Amino acid sequence: IRDRRGRVVGFGGRVLGEGEPKYLNSPETSWFHKSDLLYGFSEHRDSIRKSKQLVVVEGYMDVLALAAHDLKIGLAPLGTAIGERQIREIFRLCDSPVFSFDGDRAGRQAAWRALERMMPLLKAELTPRFLYLPEGEDPDSLLKAEGGDAFQARLTDESKPVLETWLLGLKNLAGQGADGRARMAKKADAMLATMT
Repeated sequence: IRDRRGRVVGFGGRVLGEGEPKYLNSPETSWFHKSDLLYGFSEHRDSIRKSKQLVVVEGYMDVLALAAHDLKIGLAPLGTAIGERQIREIFRLCDSPVFSFDGDRAGRQAAWRALERMMPLLKAELTPRFLYLPEGEDPDSLLKAEGGDAFQARLTDESKPVLETWLLGLKNLAGQGADGRARMAKKADAMLATMT
């Protein structure tokens, strides 16, 4: 794992087969803070700026799979939920990033957490999008099955604007009945209050 300047600051591993934790990083130190770093940043920064494309994915293997298909536009948090500092860094690199999470419940929750954290940072010129992958798929598996061009087409054709993603998330939160609608309204109000 490298810092912004490309210096090695830690190591990360992924379990092969079944087991927990799925990803394991070096311990936190005075120079290695997981919440400050994005995997692939120093390697992909220039191609992200040049192409004006950035895909935020869940794990290292997704970043590596994108790069293997000549899509050097992927970044990932280090095995933790994406934080505000990381989102700031993403917006500095690209004003229209696509957040692409795995097609499962955990992926949808990760997308919602990312959306919550980006709300205070949103400005008119920022147009993040969200791409929900098919159930049980992740970028790595889709790239293997469909190839880079098909994944690139998904990024363009299937990613949804942040507003649509937010409304869908609120609707899912509400569920059925008046209690759910009240909970949804309260959550929407709290989230809107964080926006500048």
